[in-house]
Amino acid sequence: MSDYGLGGRLIARRQENAVISTLSADRRGRGTVAILGGLAVLALIFWILTRSDGEGAASEAISPEIALRGPSEVVERNNGASEVTPRPRTEEPPPGEPRRGAQPSFKGRGSVRGLVTAAKGSKLPESFTLNVGPSDSLFGREFAESRATELTAPEFEISDLPMGGYDVWVKASGMNSRRYPVLLSQSASSPYLVLRVSPTGFIDGFVMNKDGRPAQDLQVTLQAMFGDERLETLTRGDGFYTITDVPDGEYKISFGPLNEPLVPARELIFQAPSMRFPKIELPPTVDILIHTTDREGHATGDVTINGFGRPSGQLEVVTDFGGLGWVRNLPPGRYRVAARNGDGLKARITLEVKDQMGQEFWIAIR
Repeated sequence: MSDYGLGGRLIARRQENAVISTLSADRRGRGTVAILGGLAVLALIFWILTRSDGEGAASEAISPEIALRGPSEVVERNNGASEVTPRPRTEEPPPGEPRRGAQPSFKGRGSVRGLVTAAKGSKLPESFTLNVGPSDSLFGREFAESRATELTAPEFEISDLPMGGYDVWVKASGMNSRRYPVLLSQSASSPYLVLRVSPTGFIDGFVMNKDGRPAQDLQVTLQAMFGDERLETLTRGDGFYTITDVPDGEYKISFGPLNEPLVPARELIFQAPSMRFPKIELPPTVDILIHTTDREGHATGDVTINGFGRPSGQLEVVTDFGGLGWVRNLPPGRYRVAARNGDGLKARITLEVKDQMGQEFWIAIR
């Protein structure tokens, strides 16, 4: 009885397992059918989206080449399809300048208008000069002409100017103004500018001789690299110098006579308010004392003396009422000297200047 019961239970368990396996297979089959059906739907949708009228090629609207184009517009074809065509890019040029690829027209005349303002913390002078002239950088400068107008009010208008490339700037004592380029053409015949001025600055420094002595009464010259600006000063007894009222810009600074400096000229870029220039050391130089007399040996003043040395050096001095004249920072060498006073008396002499201090020379004019 117990054996029959166990066999019955085994048969029943096998039948139950068979039913479960059948159900699982049935579920897997249905899942596979569902997946295949979904893939078929996706394929159908992709075919519909990518098909074109009559050709089956991909639409140009999704072409990578078209995607890289700039702003564009859509134009209808005859068969109803759409074509993407590029819209030309346009960039607006600066005021007064022609569009790219176009040449400005310089026929006719125009005007330059504007306002002069002062930098914060400063004020405009009571009067100043407004300048317009051929530009250093713009084309059309060959048609421009120079004008200088005295102003006492900040607003200005310079009219009846030939069209061309101009620079506009302000000149005033103690004031600094950069050059503003402006193109005067038919497309911009009356541009408006706002010019800003600010206080000028100063440059200072020291000049010493090779032996450590201060270079006294040495000429220091600041020459603009562009333009005719030139400023000069002399060193003090301690070798210190200050060049005042310096506008912003690029310069060359020289030490000694301008046509024969004692050291090579140096370049600098200045921007207000100030600059301390590096200390300058001169080659060996000496100071000499010259006496001027009449033919009887009496001291005679107000005598102008000029000379040039070999291998280098330049001499220039006017003696005082006692007939004395110091020539400082003079390179050693042989100097041919000419002396003349206001009465027409004159003399020529050669001076042998040695590399030693305390040298004195006498020149008798006749």
